[in-house]
Amino acid sequence: MLNGTGRKEVFPRADQFNSLHDKLLAKWKDIAPFLDSSVVHFTHIDDSTGEDTLTVSYFRDLAGQAGLSSVGILAKDIGWNSTTRRFVDLANHAIDILFHLYPWEWLINEPFGPNILASAHAMRWIEPAWKMLLSNKAILAILWELFPDHPNLLPCSFEPPCFDYVRKPFLAAKAPTFRLSGIAR
Repeated sequence: MLNGTGRKEVFPRADQFNSLHDKLLAKWKDIAPFLDSSVVHFTHIDDSTGEDTLTVSYFRDLAGQAGLSSVGILAKDIGWNSTTRRFVDLANHAIDILFHLYPWEWLINEPFGPNILASAHAMRWIEPAWKMLLSNKAILAILWELFPDHPNLLPCSFEPPCFDYVRKPFLAAKAPTFRLSGIAR
């Protein structure tokens, strides 16, 4: 089958990106009426590759297409107004809704981390705090204890086994944080 450019399509029924974009946009349109504000703040870290910046820019564009306004702010620039007990941006505007491309386990360790619970009454997080439980690698050992030999789980424990293994820290968002023990590299 030829596409519009005259080139042969290898997988004519495969749709890797377009439907994903459409589904993400549809979800922003779905949630927009339920948000308490039409302004969404988007945060990330200032990464050296620019990957997080581009990803957040894409999500800001999606929010804009869904009729929302957006403000970008680096995680390190999020402030705290102790009088109003609200998170604020660089213009000292209260942050009502925050989309963060930044792991929860890092957020709670930021200088403003202790204020997350204090602001719960006035701020909505696009990614809820309970997701922190799923990103903690300790859940893998707990699941293995609850469901040993399950076909969708790999053996995992809190104690090192008597054979070669991979060790992962409980809280890690990037792959280079694991260590190989006794495994030929």
